[in-house]
Amino acid sequence: MARKLRLEYAGANYHVISRGNYRADVFGDEATKSAFLACLGEACLKTGWVVHAWCVMANHYHLCLETPEPNLVQGMRWLQATFSKGWMVGSPAFKKELLWEHRHLAAAWERGDEEATELATAVWEERIRTCLAALGKNDEAVAEESKGAGWKVAIAATLKSSTTATNPWLAQRLNMGSPFRLSRLVSACRAAPQPYASDLKRIAKCKV
Repeated sequence: MARKLRLEYAGANYHVISRGNYRADVFGDEATKSAFLACLGEACLKTGWVVHAWCVMANHYHLCLETPEPNLVQGMRWLQATFSKGWMVGSPAFKKELLWEHRHLAAAWERGDEEATELATAVWEERIRTCLAALGKNDEAVAEESKGAGWKVAIAATLKSSTTATNPWLAQRLNMGSPFRLSRLVSACRAAPQPYASDLKRIAKCKV
């Protein structure tokens, strides 16, 4: 039987449960649990989620959360992917088995649910336009100015820290070249933000 559709709307409350494959332990020690909670905290910053209660067990976790925006699917996709891709869970053998088992789902995972992706893209686009307006830029500037322009990096870094916007989408939307180049530039901005400080402050005033 197909899984029931997830209903998403602003202000929704959910009880989320996620369990390890074959009920295997994925939170083997306190350090792993702490790493997951740190990742959950970042997910909340990106999505605006409000976590009212949580419980992390050896092989699963429970979240009681509220979504001010209809973004449960996008947020969970980011949380699960970021935590697992960070190699924070499971033994080496478990990770290898998990990757092999789900190799055929990789394309579907990246493609995502059509309606959820469309909604998320609309939110990202709105925030991009807010940033452009704050910096006095427009789509013509996006197309014509350097792929590594500081203001583009500032916008990308802002959306990466406050939304679930993906590197491929941002790289294409801001005309910044490859997703890998964008990732390197954003990392450099986070490590040494001073060259981008002026643009970052102007964006921050718009509460993106």
